Amino acid sequence: LLVRTYRVTTSERSKRQIALVALGSTVALLPLIVLILIPQILFAQYLIPSWIPLLMLAFIPASYLYATYRHDLMKLDRVVNRSVAFFLLGLALVFLYLGLEWGIRSLVPDSHPLPVTLGDVIPVLVLLFAFQPLKRQIERMVDHLLYGGWYNYESFTLEMSQALNEAVDLETIVSLLTENVAQTMRVKQIALLLPEGKDASCVRASRGFEPPINACPAGVLADSLQEFGKPIEHGLLSKRLRSEPQVGDEIAAFADAGVQMWVPLVQQGELKAILILGNKVADEFYTRNDHAILFTLAQQAAIALARARLVEEIQGRLAEVQALSQQLLTLQERNQQRMAFELHDQAVQD
Repeated sequence: LLVRTYRVTTSERSKRQIALVALGSTVALLPLIVLILIPQILFAQYLIPSWIPLLMLAFIPASYLYATYRHDLMKLDRVVNRSVAFFLLGLALVFLYLGLEWGIRSLVPDSHPLPVTLGDVIPVLVLLFAFQPLKRQIERMVDHLLYGGWYNYESFTLEMSQALNEAVDLETIVSLLTENVAQTMRVKQIALLLPEGKDASCVRASRGFEPPINACPAGVLADSLQEFGKPIEHGLLSKRLRSEPQVGDEIAAFADAGVQMWVPLVQQGELKAILILGNKVADEFYTRNDHAILFTLAQQAAIALARARLVEEIQGRLAEVQALSQQLLTLQERNQQRMAFELHDQAVQD
């Protein structure tokens, strides 16, 4: 399983995690095989005391522990979250059961001698039907208390799509893509890069990145994002651009800033903007649902940005037309004044 996962995964982080576990297992098992199993099969004497290779088996759990500590595999935020949720759920179910039991026995005081009474059946049925709604509500409450919010992907995607469809100015779109996405998806760092100049995208809005992102992706990096056209993790992007030495320093600068995810906003084959995400608050990696919601948002945001650019262009053209109209009126007034002056001082005098 480790070998297969190492071969098919595209995440450099996952490859390093697997390498740690594989190395620890090899260091632990190789002496056991070479110094104990092979001599035993060949009916030979052990080269060293058997307890030494057996003691080296401790490298297996040690490698697991180090990989867990080094790469934060325990997901303590998720464990704490679910532990608190199930603890509160258990308390709620116990109090609900006791309350129903007490209420039924108060209404039917002579029911307790029976082996199975309404006081036993009804609370169990109520708990069966109330379990899932109670669980969802308590998880929402715990997520809100621990992380400041709760959301599901369907509602968030729908709300963001409606907001982007209604947005007609660039500042509103920038706020939606940075403030709303970071707050709702619980992302620590986020930045939006908009095209500036020739084939370069520079930071328009940013929060959380230390050091701040100052680079403007252009050339091969921008072309690769435009060609890929969907969210891509930083490790996979670095792997794709490994053969391009001219972007190595640029990719390294983004890695030092903590960039974890690139989201190109492409509309009709043209790169409209780049959304860059850092680490999440509760999870170490971006899930398939994260990729799906970011892909949907990227399509909606690209259309909204193209519309906002078109509105800005139309408003600019309208301002030019209004300025030309004002100049024309001014010129007409000057011509009328000049003609009146000439008529008064020349034709009328003659």
